[in-house]
Amino acid sequence: MTFLNRLRATQQLDRIVIDECHVVLSRKYTFRKQLQQLGKLMMAETQMVLLTATLPPSEEEELWRRMCYEKEQVKVFRARTARVNVGYRVID
Repeated sequence: MTFLNRLRATQQLDRIVIDECHVVLSRKYTFRKQLQQLGKLMMAETQMVLLTATLPPSEEEELWRRMCYEKEQVKVFRARTARVNVGYRVID
């Protein structure tokens, strides 16, 4: 928080971006334990962008709760995760 406060004081903090934010919901509390505390970043009082390609819609409410957001505060943008320019083959 000291680092974030310094960035805010010098107007260098525009937003916080968290990629793979779904790991906050990991049931394994030994897996990246610090990520369980990402909700504390709300104290930074700046725009936050949470990115994930694998969070099922059924778990969104839990993510908002752990990140200390009310559903009304969240804007969700969805895009297809299937990419037509990516392919693979299995050679047996």
